[in-house]
Amino acid sequence: AVAQAASAGVATGVSAAGRTPFALSDEEIGRWIGHAGSDVWEVIAPGIDEETKKAYFALAGADMKRLVLAGKARLYPHALEALTELKAAGHTLVFLSNCNRDYMETHREYFGLTEYFSGFYNAEDYGYAPKHRIFPFIAKAFPEENPRHYIVIGDRHCDIAVATTHGLKSIGCTYGYGKPEELEEATALCNSAATLPQRVEELLQRM
Repeated sequence: AVAQAASAGVATGVSAAGRTPFALSDEEIGRWIGHAGSDVWEVIAPGIDEETKKAYFALAGADMKRLVLAGKARLYPHALEALTELKAAGHTLVFLSNCNRDYMETHREYFGLTEYFSGFYNAEDYGYAPKHRIFPFIAKAFPEENPRHYIVIGDRHCDIAVATTHGLKSIGCTYGYGKPEELEEATALCNSAATLPQRVEELLQRM
């Protein structure tokens, strides 16, 4: 439902810009979840001006926030258990997303994510820079004795790109929105959030 709200907002923006309105299928929505907003527009409606993009992304964001607060959003099965186990094992968890600040804060508060994550980073705060360019700010805020001890976990190519750019290990989540080919460069794969702690420990043993 939350992703469908995003689809409706984008379609409205396309219509207002003088283009043929459309509806995105669940498969098409899934293809873009987690990607930078600018990438989405360049494919589905190239040429729309920046102000129109901002206005209708704001509309989509408002609808998505409303649905989250109405209880329509869901975490992946076993996600909170995995976060609890990872934190209990002494790992520092940091949240990094291509979303805007309001979307991040809505989920942070609704799902109580502050209990698990020590840092929260969103693309809007960094001018919608790609994740691999935001990572150095995380590394500075959460320094490791060995920088290679960071492990990047995600389900999209832009997540794995953080690891490949900075020489880090990564876990590609096949239970997410990303296609298998997006995760080919991941160090390891994980097909359920329930096994994430195990995958993390396996990678640490190989460092």
